[in-house]
Amino acid sequence: MGTNYRHFKALSKKNWINWKRTPLGNIVEFATPFIICMMMWFTSLSMDIKSIGSLDLTGMSHGLYPAFSLGDDGEFEIGFEDLMDQMDTLNDFMVYGGVGKT
Repeated sequence: MGTNYRHFKALSKKNWINWKRTPLGNIVEFATPFIICMMMWFTSLSMDIKSIGSLDLTGMSHGLYPAFSLGDDGEFEIGFEDLMDQMDTLNDFMVYGGVGKT
């Protein structure tokens, strides 16, 4: 127990001496979080906030996963045929989402 305390005391003294000897480092230590917070605050002020009402996903004409298709009864279903052409369906899904290539 005494060894741990002496070790902690020596490390604390060393850290205090290092902290005292480097005033520029101390200023940077305290200023960096403030500067980062200010940058994030200014960034948030420059963004436009768009409020979207309650988004109803059930009105979409496709499933949330590209392999699903809309059945005759209005429910989303998956079948073997849907899995066979999944790459084409996935591409169409990505194009519909604005991130795919036509």
